[in-house]
Amino acid sequence: METLIAIDLTVIAVCFVAITVGIVVLSVVAYRLLKKIEESVETVNTELKPAILELKSTISSITESLQVVSSSLSFVKKLKRKKS
Repeated sequence: METLIAIDLTVIAVCFVAITVGIVVLSVVAYRLLKKIEESVETVNTELKPAILELKSTISSITESLQVVSSSLSFVKKLKRKKS
């Protein structure tokens, strides 16, 4: 009977060790994966930042051009009204 209890305790201890090792291994894998994701995000940020700034500049230029066109159209409308 004592042998069965000792074997049961040994099996339980081995299971706990296996579970602990599994958790540690999964934690290390998750940590490395997160590090790789962080590096990828930093790479994307550094590569995209100039493109985003250029896009912002282009949009500002287009907006300014549209404002000029709008002002011109408004002026033309006023001239047409005065002529009529």
